Amino acid sequence: ARVFGPHWLHLDPPRHVYLFSPQNLCTLLRKHGFEPFLEVRNPLEFGPIGYVQSVMNAMGIRRDVFFELLKTTGVNGRTVHLRSVMLIGLAALLTPAAIFMSLAEAAAGCSGTFEIYARKPGSASGQSIDAVRSQPPCP
Repeated sequence: ARVFGPHWLHLDPPRHVYLFSPQNLCTLLRKHGFEPFLEVRNPLEFGPIGYVQSVMNAMGIRRDVFFELLKTTGVNGRTVHLRSVMLIGLAALLTPAAIFMSLAEAAAGCSGTFEIYARKPGSASGQSIDAVRSQPPCP
């Protein structure tokens, strides 16, 4: 988000219009009576495609068109031949750098996406916080 700003793939209005840090999200969850118990980061799940599509967005290519192409048989439900081939070629060129950046995020202990799992205190959980991880996910 800091690198690509408005071109970042994961800035996805209207679904994602506010970007929380893990600490801010945990604070908000606690304020509303939830207990965060697990933070999951998988930089390789969305990291490489996030970098590839964000670079394409910054280049002025129609926003998220490559990601849309990967999710469907074409763009807006239409089959697109030459443009698809060109987008896939550009993605192939960008992918090694995207994987490297995602691995660097993992090594630094951060990533562009994360999940926080929380529960109401006293609810049935199946596992204690200590069984899930040795430290709570949020300060």
